[in-house]
Amino acid sequence: MPLRTVTVPCNNCGQTAGQIVAQGPDFEYRTAAEEFTMVRCSGCGLVYLNPRPAPEELPTIYPERYIPYHFDDHLTPFMRRARTFLQREKAKAIQRLAPPAAVVWDVGCGGGFLLECLQKYGSPAWRLLGIDISESALEKVRARGIETRCGRFETLDLAPGSCDVIILNQVIEHLDDPARIVTKAHQTLKPGGVLFIETPSLDGWDAKLFFSRHWGGWHFPRHWTLYTRSSLCRFLESRGFLVERVQWLLSPNFWAQSVHHRWVDRGLPEKYARFMDCRNPLVMGLFSVVDLVQMLCGQTSNMRVIARKPSAGI
Repeated sequence: MPLRTVTVPCNNCGQTAGQIVAQGPDFEYRTAAEEFTMVRCSGCGLVYLNPRPAPEELPTIYPERYIPYHFDDHLTPFMRRARTFLQREKAKAIQRLAPPAAVVWDVGCGGGFLLECLQKYGSPAWRLLGIDISESALEKVRARGIETRCGRFETLDLAPGSCDVIILNQVIEHLDDPARIVTKAHQTLKPGGVLFIETPSLDGWDAKLFFSRHWGGWHFPRHWTLYTRSSLCRFLESRGFLVERVQWLLSPNFWAQSVHHRWVDRGLPEKYARFMDCRNPLVMGLFSVVDLVQMLCGQTSNMRVIARKPSAGI
C-alpha cells in the first residue's frame, strides 16, 4: 500500500511553486514502493521533499530496524573506535562553547551515542537531556543515567531561557517544520546560548555528482529539507541567531551510499552492492581521503554551523 503523503509549501518562504531536482525510492530500507521527489522552491531556492509522508507514516519510514536507533550494533570494532574518536572531538567542540555547569539538550538523540560521549568527555557538571520521538531508543539513553523526554521538541513543555546548548546533530534535515524548531530553540536558549547544528550540505562534490537520484544525502523519504551553507546561514539569521562559524566535516558514508544506490539502480545484486557500506573500513578510508581533499577546496557534503542567541541588550 502506498504511503499517505501531503503536499506542502516551502517552509522558508511559503511559496508553492518549485522545480523538480531529484527523484528516487527508499534505497536503504524499502519502506515504500513509490518514488519521492525533491523540489527547489521558485521563491527562495530551498530544496525540500514534496510531497512527503504524512505524520502518521513516521513509524513506517523510521522502522525499529532504523540504524541510528541501534548504531552501536552495526559497527565493526574498527569503525566503533573511529566513530568514538569523532564524537569525542565533537564533545570537546561543544565543551568550548558551553559553561562548566551548562544545560545541554540533544534533540533527536537516537540511541544516545553522542550523549554518552558528552557524559564521558564533557564537563561533569553538565545537565544532559536527550529528546527523541522513539521510546525504544530513549531506553538506551536512560540506561546510561541520562535524563530523557519523549516527543516532538517543538511541542514539549520546555521553560523559556532554560538551556545553554541545543544540539541538532543530523536532525534538522528530518524535520517537517525547521522554522518552528529553530524558533523554539531560540525561545528556550538562554541569552548567549548556542545552537549546534550538523546537517548535510548540497555544496559537496558527491551531492553534485549524484544529485538527480542517487546521492546518499537525499535519504528518501526521511530527509525533508536540505541546505547549502549560504541558505542555512540566512535561515538561522532570519530567526534571530548570529552565525559564528561554519565548518566542513567528513562524510564518507554519503559517498558509499551514493555509489551503492547507483549500483543497485543499475541492476547489481545487493550482495555485491553492499560492499559500499559504512561498516567496510576500506570504503570509509578511501572516501575519507576524498573528503579531506574536498575540505582543502573549501567544502564537503556535511557541515557544522555554530549559531548563538544574542546576549541581552545586543
